[in-house]
Amino acid sequence: MKLKLLIASLFIAIQGYSQNMDSLLASLYFDDGAVISDSTGFDFNLFYNPSPSYWAIDSFPENVVFNAELSYDNPLDSTQSYQIRIGKGGQLYSFRSSFGESVPPQWRPIGWTQPTYGGGTSYAPWVDDVWQMVCVDGSLNNPPDSAYFIHQSGVYLKTPSQNQPFYSPLVADYYNPEKMSYTTVNWGQQAHTEDLENIGHTSSLLYYTSYSNKGNGIVQVDNMIYNFGQDNISFLNMPWGGVRNSSLDNFFISTPTNNYTISPGQYGITPVIPTASTGGWVAWSNDTLGNFPTLGMVHPITTNTNNNVFRYGDAGNLSAAWNERDYNVFEMIRFPSPGQLGFGRYFFSIINIKSSPNLVLPVKANSILPK
Repeated sequence: MKLKLLIASLFIAIQGYSQNMDSLLASLYFDDGAVISDSTGFDFNLFYNPSPSYWAIDSFPENVVFNAELSYDNPLDSTQSYQIRIGKGGQLYSFRSSFGESVPPQWRPIGWTQPTYGGGTSYAPWVDDVWQMVCVDGSLNNPPDSAYFIHQSGVYLKTPSQNQPFYSPLVADYYNPEKMSYTTVNWGQQAHTEDLENIGHTSSLLYYTSYSNKGNGIVQVDNMIYNFGQDNISFLNMPWGGVRNSSLDNFFISTPTNNYTISPGQYGITPVIPTASTGGWVAWSNDTLGNFPTLGMVHPITTNTNNNVFRYGDAGNLSAAWNERDYNVFEMIRFPSPGQLGFGRYFFSIINIKSSPNLVLPVKANSILPK
């Protein structure tokens, strides 16, 4: 009996130590940002259940990417309710609210696929058209033969032996019920695996992401990058992402006077926008006036890097019969100074995402900006 009690006590002690270690490993040691406006109606779940979202990936079911779900239910306003799903690479691969699924379906045309791709037309299974961080060392990025893109999410399946998804390994994760936050630490991976066979790029980046419920439709996303290697990152996406056009067809950019302009166009053709020229937020809605359920994102307008800009637009001509990508791209770009994200250095940023009934609430951006 004493032996059983001793074993039980040791198990509890080890379990408690393990949870404490995960808490320390996943800690960002920064300000908590926006205040919690509603702590009711929140749920955190590590168990997979099929979602109603349509995915265009024919080779792999959704459960291969699923890691955790955070959800919030506002019984007084369903437009502020949401369910977000976090993938094994720490990426946000699903964001559902009253507008439906907002993350693109992951479609790729047959013409983009080579016979050698182990993943076939599903060679990018929730590793590209998702919300994530991406880093580039410009001195080592020489496409088309030696692309250097370290994805938070995972890798493309572009070699014959890659017939299963490989997501950036999870180093640590921790759920804090008091703060209603879930944090992952992932070892980012070089996404272009077909180039690695010839060029041998490595990755020495840790991606920290904390997703926190703040109530009333607000999700705070804390991002941090830590470099434990010798490469000097000169370009980073914080974040790379976008929305599903069929759910949120119109893109709006705020002005410094807290007004906004509808901004259609194709990615690569639309202008590059300095964040300092905006009011600190962008939004998507399925109505040209923004009077339908809206997804808004509050972003920094200043940076301690060389510049802070974003690019946006449809992924090609979405009206073309062949194009089923259903993707409006959003890319926030920072340009670190030489050595700013070198060995032993980190970069930190906070973004707030809000699901709301219309553009009126995103306009009140100051009320949900981090403190």
